[in-house]
Amino acid sequence: MGIDGFLRQLNDAVDKTHVQRFTGQTLVVDALSWLYKACYGCALELSIGQETDKYVQCMLRKVNMIRSYGVAQVVLVFDGQRLPLKEKRQKHKEENRRRALQAMAVSKQLQGADRQDEVNKAYQLFQRSVSITPRIISTVINALREAGIPFVVAPFEADAQMVWMCKEGLAAGIVTEDSDVVVYCLTANVSCPVLVKLEDNGTAQAVSRSILHKNSAKTSSLCIPVAFAANALLRKIHYLTSGEKEATRMFVQACVLAGCDFIDSLPNMGFATAVKHIFNFRGAPAHLRVQRLVSKLSSSGTKVPSNFMQEFFKAETIFFHHIIFNPQKRSCELLVDEKHINCFPDVLQRAKESLGITSTDEVGLTSSTQQEDLHAVATATKSFLGEVLSREIIEKIYMGEVCARTLCLLSDSFTSSQKQESFTGSQGGQSLTALRETRSKFNDHARKISQGFSTIVRQREVKQLSPIATARQSEIKKCSQANNVLNHWKL
Repeated sequence: MGIDGFLRQLNDAVDKTHVQRFTGQTLVVDALSWLYKACYGCALELSIGQETDKYVQCMLRKVNMIRSYGVAQVVLVFDGQRLPLKEKRQKHKEENRRRALQAMAVSKQLQGADRQDEVNKAYQLFQRSVSITPRIISTVINALREAGIPFVVAPFEADAQMVWMCKEGLAAGIVTEDSDVVVYCLTANVSCPVLVKLEDNGTAQAVSRSILHKNSAKTSSLCIPVAFAANALLRKIHYLTSGEKEATRMFVQACVLAGCDFIDSLPNMGFATAVKHIFNFRGAPAHLRVQRLVSKLSSSGTKVPSNFMQEFFKAETIFFHHIIFNPQKRSCELLVDEKHINCFPDVLQRAKESLGITSTDEVGLTSSTQQEDLHAVATATKSFLGEVLSREIIEKIYMGEVCARTLCLLSDSFTSSQKQESFTGSQGGQSLTALRETRSKFNDHARKISQGFSTIVRQREVKQLSPIATARQSEIKKCSQANNVLNHWKL
């Protein structure tokens, strides 16, 4: 998952860190990045329908590990609706599962080393075929509720929702295995560290725009022969992570060109090569840069799919204008709105057109009534940014009561004899009583998490009585961050 080759190529430009650095603070976690790894360990059981709770225990164990190092709160953020550009990934998983079952059948007819080779092949295919079903998500969510671990479900990608939470001061860092998060951080101008490759002993690698900018300057200046090509890449990364608006867009374009969750890369186009090509066209207008680059590659013999530029523009737009949910305003918003420093008119126009927002609407997406605007004017149901559902449905999705992909109520358990109850919101004739119940449950959900944060704040206030001035200042800073989170959940 993420930008192909991103972390591998930039290994020398990341920081080594430990979750203990976030003592007394809040971390948000990409729940599905953990869940996929947890499910890899029981891929065979899941693929053949065998009951197991190994993935649940793995999730709880990771949360407890982070907490054991003094992190005040760990909030898991789940993916919501699947974006259209990611649907093709699901088809690949179904094909891998079919091939895995076929390999298992073949292995039964073999013996010795040949049989073991076929079994290993099947197991690898089972891992690639792992799909996080509504039942798996429901099981994990129920376990989190019982354990008192806070969670939310994003309207679409958890990556963008977590970046928004950091942008609002609700978290001090992000834990994930998906490098896409770094791209969202740059577009939203968020400097919180992204923790990847988290180990059971609490160590991790930290990535952010400022970390990449700092370390690329140090590493690229070293005179070591083996690093000549790497230094050339890092010199370019130093420029692309400067924080300048145009450089930020070039960084995003390089990441999309390298291949990500929304688009496959061109032949022989790794991350380093993509950065080199984008950097070579830095003098071109931003909206024409990739078109000119791809045209040159095509004339040089590179096979370019006929719809590549169309798909590229969609992926670029997603990284800038991803839809997130603001629970305080009870509304969906764009991660980067039209007043944001990193907003580009041509990219924003693509987003508006895809969402069905026309110029005749004369509605600004940054006005004081934004919570009404996006739900009112985003009329498209086939947008590559996703469909903006009603507030009632979005709130239930956010609380983990409605499955974002099926729009069915997530019951306490799933059995073959149970049918999931469909939830269509007020448009489907939902009663006023049901709407009030939805709002009441939404407030209860927020209040329970707030109580946990209140305990954190009180604990930190007690520690502030230390006579050591420097320690007091540190604790005050941590309390301030916890208070921001508390205010968020008070709604």
